[in-house]
Amino acid sequence: MKSLTGKTAHYAVGLAIGLITFLIYLPALDNGFVNWDDPIYVYENLNIRLINPAFLKWVTTAVVSSNWHPLTMLSHALDYAIWGLNPKGHHLSNTLIHVINTFFVFLLSHRILKATTFGSEKAKLFIAATLTALLFGVHPIHVESVVWVSERKDVLCGLFFLSSVFTYIIFLESKGLRKKALYLLCLLLFILSLMSKPMAVSLPLVLLMFDYYPFNRFNPKRWKTIVAEKIPFVLLSLASCVVTLWAQSSAIHSLVRYPFYERLLNAVYSYIFYLCKMIVPVNLVPAYPYPPELSITQPEIFVSVLIFLFVSVLVISGFARYRFLFTLWCYYVVVLLPVIGIVQVGSQPAADRYTYLPSLAPFLLCGVLLAIFFENLKKRYCQYLLVVIVAALLIVMAKVTVSQTEKWKDSLTLWSYQIGLYPNLEYKAYNNRGLAYFSIGEYEKAIKDYSTSIKIYFSYKNAYINRAKAYFAIGKYEKALEDYNVLINFGSRNARIYNDRGVVYGTVGNFHLAMTDFSQAIILDPKYVEAYNNRGNIHDIIGEQEKAITDFNEAIAIDGRYAKAYYNRAITYIGLEKYDLAEMDLKYVIDVDSAYGKAYYSLGQIYEEQGRPGEAKKYYALASNLGVK
Repeated sequence: MKSLTGKTAHYAVGLAIGLITFLIYLPALDNGFVNWDDPIYVYENLNIRLINPAFLKWVTTAVVSSNWHPLTMLSHALDYAIWGLNPKGHHLSNTLIHVINTFFVFLLSHRILKATTFGSEKAKLFIAATLTALLFGVHPIHVESVVWVSERKDVLCGLFFLSSVFTYIIFLESKGLRKKALYLLCLLLFILSLMSKPMAVSLPLVLLMFDYYPFNRFNPKRWKTIVAEKIPFVLLSLASCVVTLWAQSSAIHSLVRYPFYERLLNAVYSYIFYLCKMIVPVNLVPAYPYPPELSITQPEIFVSVLIFLFVSVLVISGFARYRFLFTLWCYYVVVLLPVIGIVQVGSQPAADRYTYLPSLAPFLLCGVLLAIFFENLKKRYCQYLLVVIVAALLIVMAKVTVSQTEKWKDSLTLWSYQIGLYPNLEYKAYNNRGLAYFSIGEYEKAIKDYSTSIKIYFSYKNAYINRAKAYFAIGKYEKALEDYNVLINFGSRNARIYNDRGVVYGTVGNFHLAMTDFSQAIILDPKYVEAYNNRGNIHDIIGEQEKAITDFNEAIAIDGRYAKAYYNRAITYIGLEKYDLAEMDLKYVIDVDSAYGKAYYSLGQIYEEQGRPGEAKKYYALASNLGVK
């Protein structure tokens, strides 16, 4: 075994584990985007389309999906700059980051174990680090974090979190100027992890745990040094918590809806639930439904509380003797704490993605136990048998990971899988599958799913909005109006609902009611560019061109890259025979969105009207290539 523990072999094995991980996740490159957060983060996010000063201002201040994570959004912008909206490239980035993280887990596990009693047993150390990294790389519970493009924040945060911890360990082993440089690098990596996902706030406590064990820094002479080292980290964590609570204020559910007692029970249940999913990774779904009742009398809750208390008491009472177990349990509990549900963000009680960093502790424990068991087997054939069993389990795990990756192939596949496991609980899954059907023109199936969503949860507003749009798409305008009226009768003050109802009224020729709804939408949201644009269209239709131009100007003032407003203003200018102004607007539309076929066609009309047949022919051809004739 000595030949396997050399430095070159050490890195070679880490790279080999990374390669295995990459090959297992290779099918993810054939996946598309899904309609769960991916529109917000990537394919409908116009802000990431161009990296310029305006983008840099946006990315440092924007709250996306109730999160402030500028580094994550920068990574999406870089992906768009390289790949456009080809999902293969976006999946490749997630996969490569996960591969790098797996390599870091191997190095980190080796460093941590080297400082324990394992340090003198190189073979055991090597086996444990290898198994830990393999589990981290191929375990199905990480599929959600890796193959869901919107979870870039998870793997990116993991990259900087793990590298920060790794740098800290090297810092502890260094001296002089190099030690100071490593400290600053560790701090910088922590900042980058916070800017990727605020879950990294637990890192100062993680570093303290490692100070306690395995690096044995806890003694009176070092207390001042230890505290001084952690102050910048703690201050950054507190700042991140403040920013996160501000950013997620709209997503934090009412304490009345989820009383503290229930949230505490769910938190304890989730700690054990995740461990069970790591041991038996079956029925992994994107959205675990919140139990209809959270009570200590529920068998699964009661058993989870007992297990949690038993393990906690065991490791705390024996912390002096079993310091390694104490550190691992504390790591697992602390790193999960920001997403465990004490402060309930969103409606999910648990999610696989939350385990990405916390899983390191149980995987490391598993690696250590298997290494000890292997070394304690006296007979060679028993060792071979154990290797075969572990290899077989890893192969099965890899196959499950590949299968789970395929569940994320597209929105229709994902939500059909979710519904198959929870057919009567997940109203959001039906709504999301309805959106998938709508996107491929299967409107009746979409309406059926939206209706099921409403049946499960009568007050779910998004399902009404989406069903109304589907009714509108098939020309059932009265049905669409019924759904919008239901929403308004719910007391909704959502500008979007008034705007969308206004579109229906405008389509059926009821311009007065359309104008009223668009105006109400603007009152509710004075920055609602679409409502200004739609009201401008109504003004244009009824012959109020100057008012139309005023509304288009308002829309453009709010969003200078809103192509529809420029296009509609151009059409109004054409009606007023202001061809020069119309031409300027249409060319800007093409600059903003080169696939805007109507803009090319309208330019062709202008040039034809002006007696410029060559240019007219050119733009008609470009419009035709984009399907506009």
